[in-house]
Amino acid sequence: MEPGEVVLVLGGARSGKSSFAQNLACTSGLEVVYIATAQVTDPEMAARIQHHRDQRPASWRTVEAPLELVPAVQAEAGRRQVILLDCLSVWVANRLLRGIFPDAGQKELNLPAGRQEEVLTQVERLTAVGLGAQASLVVVTNEVGMALVPEYQAGRIYRDVLGLANQIVARAAARVYLVVAGIPVLIKGRPEGDVGSGKCE
Repeated sequence: MEPGEVVLVLGGARSGKSSFAQNLACTSGLEVVYIATAQVTDPEMAARIQHHRDQRPASWRTVEAPLELVPAVQAEAGRRQVILLDCLSVWVANRLLRGIFPDAGQKELNLPAGRQEEVLTQVERLTAVGLGAQASLVVVTNEVGMALVPEYQAGRIYRDVLGLANQIVARAAARVYLVVAGIPVLIKGRPEGDVGSGKCE
């Protein structure tokens, strides 16, 4: 991976995208800092977070950035290393719902004016930081636009904003991988050897 290179890895839930991105970072031969965006909201989420921690090499540093993602990446951008951001889709949800506490089953969201635009502006800033970095930036995200139209307004807003956020990163990325059933497919850029095929130790 080159300095200022942005790589996007996207896929559905349990597609293997995080495992592929981790292996991609491992095969770079560089130090890795892991930017985690998830927050513990319930026991199931706690178990998911612990599972991800267990999969990461002990040598990796972890930075928690559930809301302030751009400053976290900016703080690491000056070092020659891989910044592995997992994942953008969780961060988008965190930023959209910042300061909002919807009731269980709530179908409508009253977002503050400009909230969606603010999230997308932050994603533009993220890609600018990545492109100007000494580090290489690997971004993991969910592809949520291939299923049925969400029934509720909240789901439709999230799908639309995340889809636009993914497009922003994909435009900036040198390589984009779509992971399906554990199989990574390069959909933008040139292949780079046998990347992502090794296992993290």
